[in-house]
Amino acid sequence: MTGTTPHAVSRILSAWEVKGFVEGGRQKLPLNVAGLAALAGEAEK
Repeated sequence: MTGTTPHAVSRILSAWEVKGFVEGGRQKLPLNVAGLAALAGEAEK
């Protein structure tokens, strides 16, 4: 996500939080690695 605006990053992370790929919090961003790997696999198709 380099070269993007903070607003765009916030929208993407919010959407990922709704889908369960990340868990929002202050100064921490726990990841659902399996979910992100599945998302990456879908992008390759």
